Amino acid sequence: MGSDAVGSQAVARGTAGQPLTSNTMTVPHRTGLPRLTASALALVVLAGCASNGGTITLDRSAGAPTTADDGTVATGSTGSIEWGSCRGVNIAVSADVLSSAQTNGMQCGTLDVPVDHADEKGKSIELALARLPSKAKGDKRIGSLIVNPGGPGGSGLEFLASSGLAIPAELRARFDIVSFDPRGIAASTPLDCLTQAQRAELVDAEQPDDPAAALAAAAASEKEIADGCAAADADLFHHMGTDQVAADLDDIRTAVGDDGLTFLGLSYGTRIAAAYATAFPDKVRAIVLDGSVTPSRDLVDSQGGQIKGIVRALDNFVTECNADTECALAPDAMGKLSAVADTLDTTPLAVKADDGDETLNKDKFITGVITALYDPSSTMALAEAVDALAGTDTVRAQTGAAFILDLAGQQSSKEPNGTYGNGFETQGVVNCLDASGPLEGAGLAKVREAAGPIPPLLDTDPATDTPSCQALPTGDSLEITASSAKDRLLIVGTEGDPATPIEWTHAMAAALGDPAVVTYGGSGHTASLSRKCITSQTTEFFISGAVPSDLTNCPKDPTESDIYAQVAAQFETMGLGPDVGKCIAEAIRKEIDPLGIVSLNGEHPDQAVISKLQAAALSCR
Repeated sequence: MGSDAVGSQAVARGTAGQPLTSNTMTVPHRTGLPRLTASALALVVLAGCASNGGTITLDRSAGAPTTADDGTVATGSTGSIEWGSCRGVNIAVSADVLSSAQTNGMQCGTLDVPVDHADEKGKSIELALARLPSKAKGDKRIGSLIVNPGGPGGSGLEFLASSGLAIPAELRARFDIVSFDPRGIAASTPLDCLTQAQRAELVDAEQPDDPAAALAAAAASEKEIADGCAAADADLFHHMGTDQVAADLDDIRTAVGDDGLTFLGLSYGTRIAAAYATAFPDKVRAIVLDGSVTPSRDLVDSQGGQIKGIVRALDNFVTECNADTECALAPDAMGKLSAVADTLDTTPLAVKADDGDETLNKDKFITGVITALYDPSSTMALAEAVDALAGTDTVRAQTGAAFILDLAGQQSSKEPNGTYGNGFETQGVVNCLDASGPLEGAGLAKVREAAGPIPPLLDTDPATDTPSCQALPTGDSLEITASSAKDRLLIVGTEGDPATPIEWTHAMAAALGDPAVVTYGGSGHTASLSRKCITSQTTEFFISGAVPSDLTNCPKDPTESDIYAQVAAQFETMGLGPDVGKCIAEAIRKEIDPLGIVSLNGEHPDQAVISKLQAAALSCR
């Protein structure tokens, strides 16, 4: 799969779960949370970083409450969900993050839902859920805040384990924080359309330069997924659309015992939120849509908008880097990015990893670059990584390549053990079912027209563009219309969002009847869990159930691209206070470079980096 055509792997992989061309069945489900998760920081600073090799798994057994891993009995049962310990199915995060989630009280459960909500007595499937219980007692506990992290294909259990601590403390105190693996995905009853070998082959394959060969390869890839889905579970395959997910969400609301839904939808989660507000307006308590997808079901609109957002974000990164003398790629960031991409196109780099060598080629490089734009604090490490690949230090080049491969792997549901989750194929299934019809060859020129100018780094030959949703079915069941619940909706948009461009925020608001909108003036994908000015207003909305009377758009955070400032902000989120966080961040600024900081997310972080971070924490507390 080539990295340069408009419909290519590289461009599509940075698009936050929007409909893709048929040769790009990957899962861009990041939500813009900082690369260095609160869980990773907590482990390093507060508890060391010793791995216990444990796993968090889902207990599918029915019956009495189970004993949690810390020896306590999880007796809470709400509706038809029996909350207990997590056993039986792995959640795709590192062992240390899993252990931290257990320590913080994460519980799991299951809920049966109909495959087809129009046939409530028909075949059922199982949804996997997780929660961080509120510690509030009596009327101080408001209910459950249900979160979808995006996708389609994103795992809510993975999100809660790795990023639950990113939820503001005020919300964790008043709500059970609940998330779920949507139907067909991860720990829920899965729709496994491909084998591991097929997934790896599709991820590693490069799109042919010959237009006819590119078209044939794209069609063959999509047909392989469609045939595999039909063979695996034809009923579920045809009922994976967001209309069904929204109905699942209402069953979850009932099961947790809430009269009204309190929901945070990030990225693709905004499509779930919009479908829910349309179908169940009387059941809405407070819904935030952050990083809105387009309400349009036309693949020309969505595909063109995606590319426009990516190009805009890349242009912003290049401009800011060139103006910053400390940026490793200045004064010609685009030139260095293009030079490294061209080198990898002719001479891919073998990168050593615990699960076997992986090759960094041009496709994966550009995918990684686009992914870094989701979180501006990743761009410092990105610049260092690209500079290392352009240099002569082979050890540092390996470090930079590993970081970029990790970014790229997030877009194909790559798991810590090197395998791929089924979000790889389910993203295409959901997006096509939500579309009004396939993207035909005649529409490809219109996609380019909607996208606007595309830099050569992301574009070569229009003839290699390929249609999509030819073999995967499209649908007519998704509805997003003006909702009578509009006063209980709050839409959040980011001006420089690469994945869901700001134009979609306003289009979604118009489609839902013009509910309240608040915007963040900076970059990155979603803002409600990462930008204090936005977070405070969404927190007030969730707790009160009413849009703040003084709702205010938020200016760009001048430190949004400073990874050290973002580390300080995360320490504050963890409860260490702003002064301690700033002290630690400044102490490590000269001791740990950006690549060292992001390495803490890995399965085997550098012990020297850990020691320096812990020393800084001890000196500042």
